[in-house]
Amino acid sequence: MKLNRDLTVSNLMDIVEKDEQESRKRKHCDSCEENEILSTHCKSCSISLCKKCTHAHNKFKDCSHDDLLSFELFEAQNKLDQTILQVQRSKKHINMLSSGLVESRESIKADIQKCVDYIKDILEQNKTKLMDECDSKFDEKTALLKSFHIEANSLCKRLVSLNTKKEKSMKPQEDRVTKIETEINKSEDLCRQVNNLSLEVSFNKMLRETDYQIGTLSTINDRSEGTFKFIIENLSQMKGNILSPPHTVRNLPWKIMARLQYQKGVNDFGFYVQCNANDISTSWSCHASVEYRLHKWDCEEEPDKRKTQHIFCHKEDDWGFHSFLPWKDIVDPLKGYIKDDKITLEVVIKADEPKGVDKSK
Repeated sequence: MKLNRDLTVSNLMDIVEKDEQESRKRKHCDSCEENEILSTHCKSCSISLCKKCTHAHNKFKDCSHDDLLSFELFEAQNKLDQTILQVQRSKKHINMLSSGLVESRESIKADIQKCVDYIKDILEQNKTKLMDECDSKFDEKTALLKSFHIEANSLCKRLVSLNTKKEKSMKPQEDRVTKIETEINKSEDLCRQVNNLSLEVSFNKMLRETDYQIGTLSTINDRSEGTFKFIIENLSQMKGNILSPPHTVRNLPWKIMARLQYQKGVNDFGFYVQCNANDISTSWSCHASVEYRLHKWDCEEEPDKRKTQHIFCHKEDDWGFHSFLPWKDIVDPLKGYIKDDKITLEVVIKADEPKGVDKSK
């Protein structure tokens, strides 16, 4: 609650004085026991007196004038004594609080030190645990790297082996290319000789060379045995018969033929060899033994093989197996036949001399 601005210190003193008078009015005189304003207090008698009783007390009591105090002074001394007593008590209380604060500070320091030690222990334990975990993970990674290194070495060895096999398989073709290059060089030499010799002589030589080359080609086409491969792409879209390019054995064209067979509610993979299918003659025939091979993409694994013999003719110009393997095994990557939607077929043909074939064609 705020005080009015015109309230002065004298007003406050008046209010305090009125309160003290009222408090004295409420007290009884110890001599007359009337509700009079107290005026004095006798220290020797320890009584508070009004004005009337003060005069009487001076006449009849053997009290010196120094024993009488004004009641206001008496109350002020009482208040002063109480204040001094309260200050002493407060001082004791402050001393107690100070000693308690010192003890609390020491206790808090001790607790803080305990907490610090506890945290250090926990950090040390976690550090040890983390170091152990790091060592364990490092050992695991090291073992994993070692296994990768071993696997990489194994793959390198396999690649070297594959390259060696490829070089061996390419060597006959390289020899043939070298032979053809030699023949081409010979032909070039012949052309150069034509410029130096007469037309008749060069023409005769060219005829002889041509006869020689034709004889060489005839020998190649008249071979009794042949091996050739056929890679089928987009196997998942296979429909109807699929034929390979022709290869010549015994001067007859031979083709690999594949077919998706459906019988007894199951899809199977058909694998055949077709011989001389476009010949209109009905009298030809050729006995041959055929080995059918379905390769796996891992070159170190053996292919699936089957053998058969047959007399190929106009009515039965293809022969093989309606169910070489179940279709589900062919298209299953885990079986190892298919990769990138491709499979590799191969046949080895050993044919006897054909009959009823016009060799002039």
